[in-house]
Amino acid sequence: MGISVASGGDDGTVRVWELLTGRQVWSAKLSSDEPVNAVRWRPVKDSFILSAAAGEDIFLMVPSHASVAPALDKASRDILAAGFGYATNGNQPTLPVGKEPPAKWARPGTKLEDEGVLVRITVRKTVKVISWHRRGDHFATVSPSGQRSSVAIHTLSKHLTQIPFRKLSGLAQTAAFHPLRPLFFVATQRTIRCYDLQKLELVKVVQPGAKWYVSSPHPCDVGC
Repeated sequence: MGISVASGGDDGTVRVWELLTGRQVWSAKLSSDEPVNAVRWRPVKDSFILSAAAGEDIFLMVPSHASVAPALDKASRDILAAGFGYATNGNQPTLPVGKEPPAKWARPGTKLEDEGVLVRITVRKTVKVISWHRRGDHFATVSPSGQRSSVAIHTLSKHLTQIPFRKLSGLAQTAAFHPLRPLFFVATQRTIRCYDLQKLELVKVVQPGAKWYVSSPHPCDVGC
């Protein structure tokens, strides 16, 4: 919306600031033990939804702000709540007996919900990166220490998490969706891989020549 900026602190608190005045307008303490490692706005104008990661938990929230119209606030809350209905109706894929899901979607509890934090997603390892698709229904997270489960893709409308890669060479550092094409980029310490999400295949591998790659890949730089 261009009126607010979000930040995450080592104290486990996510904060929203008003750009024009520089004052803090909202905050929520997500964790007493873990710092907030990533914050990202959902990049769609039909909602005012913020995502943040602390430890193994990803939180989705609707911060209170005087300039946010009641209709927009309600629409944002409805978007986050819709996936609970999808899961309740038995539309989630069935897992083999004894196999744990890649993530658990749940309500975070009354205290956080009263502050506007409405969804908690718990994955297997500490999340360092959150990256949204431009349409706002999918987002990726990166847990560099997660090995096979280091990269996860989440579907907001279905409250569904998938691990797209059974094997990933190197430690994932960051990931990003192509803004227009069904392509997905994953950067490890020394390579950038471009995947076709429709064909489920590797398209290209780029070696930038850097000893350690930490920046988000740009589609024009990769050439996919």
